[in-house]
Amino acid sequence: MHPSSLSLSLSLSHAPLHVLHKGDTSWPHCNDVVPKVCNPCYVSADGGTPNLDPNSAHPRIIISQDLRTATRTRTKQKYPEHPDRFDVYPQVLSSDSFSSGRHYWEVDVSSSSWCRIGVAFNSMGRKGGGNERLLGWNAESWCLQKYYNQYSAWHKDERILLTLPGVPDRFGFLLDCEAGELTCFGDSRVLHVFKGNFMNPVKPALGVYDDVIGSVRFCSF
Repeated sequence: MHPSSLSLSLSLSHAPLHVLHKGDTSWPHCNDVVPKVCNPCYVSADGGTPNLDPNSAHPRIIISQDLRTATRTRTKQKYPEHPDRFDVYPQVLSSDSFSSGRHYWEVDVSSSSWCRIGVAFNSMGRKGGGNERLLGWNAESWCLQKYYNQYSAWHKDERILLTLPGVPDRFGFLLDCEAGELTCFGDSRVLHVFKGNFMNPVKPALGVYDDVIGSVRFCSF
């Protein structure tokens, strides 16, 4: 789908996004996967949960006071102009960036029918439509897409279809900056490995495009 078609189809419905607090164990697979791929001492530079960046949030995304929840709204918010703000696609980045070490986080997509989750360079475009501003459609972002029951990996407008035996509620991401790898997990297995120069600072990123109430939740360990 061309970005212009996507922008026309993005609804203005409510879609809350909540970042899980550190230590959340509601995903039964997380304890099975994480110890095998990532020692907790390597996860997150400060050991905390990434915060959402209000200055990057699209005007129809509301960020909570604790910076852990973003909610889609039909009412355009009167946010101040900011060079980091997405103004076409309903996307938001974390205020935390990673350029060294290994970092792991999880994303619950069970309540969203259409979303993209991954990482992006801070230099990714924010203003206007087009490939340069849409997660996974440029050289500055890498993401998984859930489109109803179809799953795919995206980078530079190239799609790799993923065949999954079930419908995962959650995905895990392991970013190894020195190795230049972003490993994506689902159903307790590796789904895809992105290669890139992740020693340049990258930020967790998400976009929610569905027209029903949905939630995306992040947690770190």
